[in-house]
This record gives sequence, C-alpha cells and structure tokens, in this order.
Amino acid sequence: MHIKFIIDQLEAELLAQHRQAELLEAAEIAEGEIAQIYLQDRLQSALGKEISVYGNGVEPLKGIVQEVVKNWILLKIAGVEELVNLSTCSVIEGLGGNNKTPGLLEKRAEIQQILRRIARSRSRVMLKLTNGTNLSGYLTAVYKDHLDFVTEQPQRNLTIRTEIVFSVRLLGL
Repeated sequence: MHIKFIIDQLEAELLAQHRQAELLEAAEIAEGEIAQIYLQDRLQSALGKEISVYGNGVEPLKGIVQEVVKNWILLKIAGVEELVNLSTCSVIEGLGGNNKTPGLLEKRAEIQQILRRIARSRSRVMLKLTNGTNLSGYLTAVYKDHLDFVTEQPQRNLTIRTEIVFSVRLLGL
C-alpha cells in the first residue's frame, strides 16, 4: 500500500510538471504573437473609441478614432476631424488590446492620397507642426515626403516636410 501511494504521488507530480510545461509553452507562444502586433493594428482595434495623442512641443489631442491609415489616424475632436501624424506622437493614451486585423486597403493607403484630396478640394486647414507652430491656410501640392502650403495673413508660400506635421485639421472652405 505504501508503494502504491508513492507511485500515485509521482504520477501526480509528473502530471503537474507536464501541465506547467504546457502553460509555459502557451505563454511563450502568446508572447511571441503579441510581439508581432504593430501600433497601427492596435489603433485599428480602437476605431470608435476615445484616445489621447501626445507629441513634443504641441498640445495633446483627445478624440474618437475615425480611421487608421498608414502612419496617420483621423480623430474626431469636438465634431471636427483632424489627421494626426503617428510618427510625431510620443505617447498614446487609451489603447486597449488588439482584436482586429487591418484590411489590405488600410495597410496600403498612403496619407499623401488623402492630403491630395484635401488640396484638390481647396479646403482651408490648420497645420500643427511638431515645434508647436500652428499655420492656417491651404495645401497646394503634396509630394512623397513634403507638401506646399500657402498661409493666410500674411500670405506666404511654404514647403514643409511631412515628418514635422503633427496634425492637419479641416477648417472648411
């Protein structure tokens, strides 16, 4: 009887060790999958949710995520839509987990297409630059890594590198 008790205990210990090894393996797999998730994927999961974005030298923005496009997001802030350049954001607050995979179109879309559409519509915009400068005026041309912009009062023709644009707010015509 004593031997049966020892054998039962050894079997229980082996089973517990086996379960522990399976749990560790599952945790490693889950950790590996999480490591493959991009910020854009998590933002895609936040569609319709409120987040805050922070950049150096600019006021933080808090709004509802409307769209996620390669390196940019569209936020609705107090009824106004604003494009935010993710490469200028240092902190994002309010992201949950990741439960949605972006579609091919969302991964492919370039912000230049959207900015060109804004330029063609001749809509008035407010550019917020990463140095804290706000410029109101009109996009006149959009290139691969920069854009041409005409400011209002005083009117100036500027060429601005896209990487220093924190956000683009549509102001209307």
